[in-house]
Amino acid sequence: MAEVHLTRDFDKPADEVWALIGDFHGMHKWNAALPPTESIDDGTARKITMGPNTIVERLVEEGDRSYTYSMDDGGALPVKNYRSTLAVKDAGDGKSTIEWTSSFDGADGGDGSGAVQIITMVYTGGLDAIEKSLSS
Repeated sequence: MAEVHLTRDFDKPADEVWALIGDFHGMHKWNAALPPTESIDDGTARKITMGPNTIVERLVEEGDRSYTYSMDDGGALPVKNYRSTLAVKDAGDGKSTIEWTSSFDGADGGDGSGAVQIITMVYTGGLDAIEKSLSS
């Protein structure tokens, strides 16, 4: 099983950061590169369509400042058994840390190393978008 774990510190309180990113269906609000998601299955899943690619992600668990989701299939990503958590932690003194983690298998039965690079780029782009949104 492969894993991706990225963190980034922000000079904003955790509640403020979570107010921006905590809506499972609202990624487009902080990442201009993404279209609005379609809420499906009574709000327990989001459907992301970008060009010819569609990904369905299912909300698995919600915490105070976190949510965990799985992916029905990899869609455009070469993964299976994908599970990810996006969380905001209080870092004290009005600061916070975002942790974005995932685990998955390679779609082809391999070690998933190619997917690690892709998902790392996706998460880095997402963290950059969050940083930009918070500085606006």
